[in-house]
Formats: sequence, structure tokens, C-alpha cells
Amino acid sequence: MFSAIIPIRKSKYQFEILPCNAKNLLERKVFYLKKIDHIKEIIIASNCDLKKEAANLGVKFYLRSKEESDDDVSLFVKNIATQVKNKHIIYTYCNTPLFDEKCLLNSIEKYLSLDFNTYDSLITCTKLQSFIFDENGAFNFKNIHTNSKNIPTLYQLLNACFIMSKELNLRYAYHFGKIPFKELIHKKDSFEIKDKESFIFFKNILDKKERK
Repeated sequence: MFSAIIPIRKSKYQFEILPCNAKNLLERKVFYLKKIDHIKEIIIASNCDLKKEAANLGVKFYLRSKEESDDDVSLFVKNIATQVKNKHIIYTYCNTPLFDEKCLLNSIEKYLSLDFNTYDSLITCTKLQSFIFDENGAFNFKNIHTNSKNIPTLYQLLNACFIMSKELNLRYAYHFGKIPFKELIHKKDSFEIKDKESFIFFKNILDKKERK
């Protein structure tokens, strides 16, 4: 069985709890998770005081300390892993609101079917097969023109979900492992809210389109 952790860091706008049509981002993520029988525990983990929100949603709350909210997440991952009750841990995020219960269940089923002699965890990604430059120039292609189909495939990590055993969360002090299985997420499910503009776009366009 699985414990699901919803990490939330304090931010200027706190998109997770801003009004967003029928349900805010946190409410809809919990709503998705509660539909999945494999998930027996849901924990909101934040350095914001969201105890009231967690209680209203019928889930647990874990208050992250200042040290647990730094960019180095190792302390947080180790500490919360000691608190969870189940054998496997799912990290899932509010800023991928189109990654719903069907997507989550599909990820869980793929994880359970993995050959654990080959992979130790599951991560969600999108395929990035584009012409990319860094500060030094062309990154993944030569200066001569190349057909985009022949460009080496890169994978962009998507904050939809990461799944790994509690044991390996504690061992690695991280939420995915050394040899993760890369689950490719369809474009229609992979929209990610990263700033005020993308939140407004989701609220006014994508969310209303989904509910039609």
C-alpha cells in the first residue's frame, strides 16, 4: 500500500490554496488521491500552517521546519519517511492539476509492474526533442542543419508524481532513486503551473475547458 505526500512550500502567491473555480489546487489533488484504493494515507507537508486545510480535507498534516524547507530536501525526505505508515511513498504536487486520478493510478500500476532488478523508482517526464542552446551555443545538435527527428531525446522532469519504497526514501534521502523508470506523460496531462500567468491561464482557460 501507498502513502501520498503533497509537498507545499511557502510562496508569494500560494497558488495551492488560491480560489480556482470549483476546487483550489490542493483540494483537487486530495480529491484525486482519495479515489485511489492503493493509497491509504495522505499527508500535506508544508512550512505553511495548513493544519486547518488538512483537517477540512480529512488528511494528515506535517509541518516542515526551516531546515526541511531548504533546497536540499534530504532532511525533509528522511524525516517524513519515518512518519509514513505504508511500504511505498508517492510524492505528488498541486502544480500539475490535470494529472488526475486516472494518471495517478496508471503511474502506480506501472510502478508495481516494474522489474526492481532494473529500476528502483518511478518518475514522471515529458520528452524534449527540440533544438536546445545553452550559454555556449548549440547543446544537443551540431551547427549543420539537423532534422528534429534525429536530435537526441532529452527528458524533462515533471512534478506530477515520484514513487519509491519507504526503505529507499530513507536510504537515499531523496524522493526518487538512482535508476528511475521514466514514465512519459501525455501533453494534455502535463500542464505545470509555475507562476502567476500559468495559474491564471489554467483557471480561466484550461480548467473551464476540462469541465465542459
